[in-house]
Amino acid sequence: MEHAERERVIDTYFDAMDTTDTSEVRDLLAAEFTYVAGDGTTFVGEDAIDRYIEEVRSLADTHHEIEHLAHGDSASFAEGTVSGTGPGGDKIAVGFCDVFEFDEEDGTLAALTVYINEK
Repeated sequence: MEHAERERVIDTYFDAMDTTDTSEVRDLLAAEFTYVAGDGTTFVGEDAIDRYIEEVRSLADTHHEIEHLAHGDSASFAEGTVSGTGPGGDKIAVGFCDVFEFDEEDGTLAALTVYINEK
C-alpha cells in the first residue's frame, strides 16, 4: 500500500473522530478490524470505532493535530495532540501516538492502537 493511500486512510479516520461520523472510515476497515483505545479497552469488528465513541470516549468536540507521521513496512504512526471538551466541560489537550496497521493484500486498515500522553 502506497504511503499516499495510507495517509488518505489516516486523514479519513481523524476526520471521522472529529465529526463523529464514521461512515466513510467504516468502508476502509478490515472485517476483523481491532481498535485498542488509550485505556487498553479493545474492540473488534467493523463497528469497533463506533463502539469506542459510544462506550469509552471521554472528549467531545475534538480536533486532532498531527505533528509527526511516519511509515514502516506494514504500519504507520501518527503523533500529535487532540483537544476537546472533557466530561466536566473543561477544555483538554492530550498527546497521542496512533499506530495504524494495514493489511497490504486488500488495502484495509487491520488494527489501530492508541497511546495517550496526558500533557
